[in-house]
Amino acid sequence: MKRRFLSIVLVLSMLISFAILVTVVAADGEEVAAAGDGLVITDTNGGTLTVSEDYTYENGILTVLKGGEYTVKMNTGVTSTSDVIIVGTSDAVTITLSNVDISASGNAAIDVGTASVTIMLSGSNTLYSSDQPAIHVNSGSLTISGGSSDDLDATTDSQGAAIGSGSYEEFSGKITITGGKVNATNNYTYYEGAGIGSGRNGEFSGNITITGGTVTGSATTYAAGIGSGYFGAFSGSITITGGTVNGSSGSVGAGIGSGRFGDFTGSISITGGIVTGSARNGAGIGSGAAYGNVHSGSISIEGGTVTGSSSEYGAGIGSGSDLECSGNISISGGTVDASANRGAGIGSGSHGTLSGSIDITDGTVTSSSKSGSGIGSGEYGTLTGSISISDGTVNASATSGAGIGSGEQYSFSGSICIEGGTVTSTSDSGAGIGTGSGSQFYNDGSISITDGT
Repeated sequence: MKRRFLSIVLVLSMLISFAILVTVVAADGEEVAAAGDGLVITDTNGGTLTVSEDYTYENGILTVLKGGEYTVKMNTGVTSTSDVIIVGTSDAVTITLSNVDISASGNAAIDVGTASVTIMLSGSNTLYSSDQPAIHVNSGSLTISGGSSDDLDATTDSQGAAIGSGSYEEFSGKITITGGKVNATNNYTYYEGAGIGSGRNGEFSGNITITGGTVTGSATTYAAGIGSGYFGAFSGSITITGGTVNGSSGSVGAGIGSGRFGDFTGSISITGGIVTGSARNGAGIGSGAAYGNVHSGSISIEGGTVTGSSSEYGAGIGSGSDLECSGNISISGGTVDASANRGAGIGSGSHGTLSGSIDITDGTVTSSSKSGSGIGSGEYGTLTGSISISDGTVNASATSGAGIGSGEQYSFSGSICIEGGTVTSTSDSGAGIGTGSGSQFYNDGSISITDGT
């Protein structure tokens, strides 16, 4: 009898212990779900979650199984965890991250995959993966929002994007950022993925939309800060309507646009916000450095304060080095400041022909280069396309390239048409409008000035 009593007590103790592991009681008496050593998941609206129906938490993986609104925070006494979050439903899911710190290996810190997920930021949140994207999304939809005091630091040391697709994986989904402070960093030092966008050798065919917040995307060398990774074609779109946005590449990727050796056939549209793109040999905004690749996409600036710079061979806004710029660059509003060293301020990079078009119809535009043109082609780059200015205030300058026209050492056979606006174009040793200094080739282009100042 005593043995049976002890057995019953033991069983009850085990059941009570198990119950404590999977549930806690909130202060108001409503039962909410909790699990695992690292993270706690609750129903944002105060309901009760059921294991295996709403979520599972096994082997350090918290899997959301059903659409709904959830809050994830750190468990009591835990400051950082290697546990990860996977969204395993096609239903819409909203996850509020409340001061979460995840450092993962072998998995993304959060895997959106093909799902539709909104991440609401609350407080300071850190997501890291050593070998996968910090937030993985390929064909799904991810929206990130928060207030001015809410932030997310997403970092990877992999060839995948910090936020986006993995290595050799296409990004065909959608990433939307509406608020909060979002910092996405790819620290991999060779053939890396983008800060926000696609991983190495992964085509960027999806869309990134930024409407607010403070957003920074950076890559170390080969990828775009915001856009495609190394060898990743950029056929999708980046749309910026507001916020403070900074995209940077340490060397041959674009700050905002395509990575090295990635065809640029998509579009970049900026209608508002404070936008900065910077690179070294890629364009600040546009395409990365490449040989034999295509830059036939479009860059449209309709408003905002936009700065594009390339410190070596790329254009400030346009194409990276060694790449023909056959697409269209249009500026119809805003304040634009573009600068380059050997590429054009606005146009093609060094050793790159400008065969496309540059159209300025309004706005305040300041564009400068040293051996490239202020507006036109970079050094050793022929201008065979067209430059049209019909309104706005335009100030173009160069040291040895033309203010508006071709860069140093190469020819001008395209067309420059000024029909209005206030235009100032100067060069120390090249033409103010026309060819750069030292041109050794044919210069049979046309210059037409019919109106303006």
